[in-house]
Amino acid sequence: SSTIDDVVALVRALDADSGVFGTVTYNIQSDPSSKFKVVDPSSGQILLADELDFETSRFHQMQIQARDGGNPFRSGLAMVYLNVTDIN
Repeated sequence: SSTIDDVVALVRALDADSGVFGTVTYNIQSDPSSKFKVVDPSSGQILLADELDFETSRFHQMQIQARDGGNPFRSGLAMVYLNVTDIN
C-alpha cells in the first residue's frame, strides 16, 4: 500500500552535455487525476499527492517532460502508466 508522499515511480533522462547544460529537470505535463507530483524536479521521482481508490480508478497515466539546461533547452516527453492494486 502507498501513502501520500510515497515515491510511486522514477523517470530518468540522459543528456550528453556537461555542466549546467547537461542538468536535466522533470515536471508533470499532464496528470488528469491530479494524484501525483514531482517535489524535486532534479530527482525524477514521482510522488503520490492524494489517496488512490481502486474502486474509483484502477489505472492512471501521466505525461512527464525531461528538460536540459541548455539555451535554448531541449526536452523530451514520456508517458508513465500506473496500475492500482486492491489491498482489501
